[in-house]
Amino acid sequence: MFNTGKLGYEIQIEGTLVITDRRIVIYGSGSREYRLKKILDVITDLESNTIEITVSGRKNPIYLTSKFPMIIAARLEKIIDQKVK
Repeated sequence: MFNTGKLGYEIQIEGTLVITDRRIVIYGSGSREYRLKKILDVITDLESNTIEITVSGRKNPIYLTSKFPMIIAARLEKIIDQKVK
């Protein structure tokens, strides 16, 4: 279960996170999709179990909450690094 929101922020969608080689998608009561080539930075906060994703063309970053933020952030970074090479 993933939330696009950080503690103290409004949760916009709760659902399942899918990571492919081209995008991340959050499915729930609606969906959100972000292309990996537009991701500029991924920051993990283990204290609050959040991942901050900075996306090109967005004013504000995306915040995901998860029980396993390091695993998700590491997989995102690995896919992004492979695409750059």
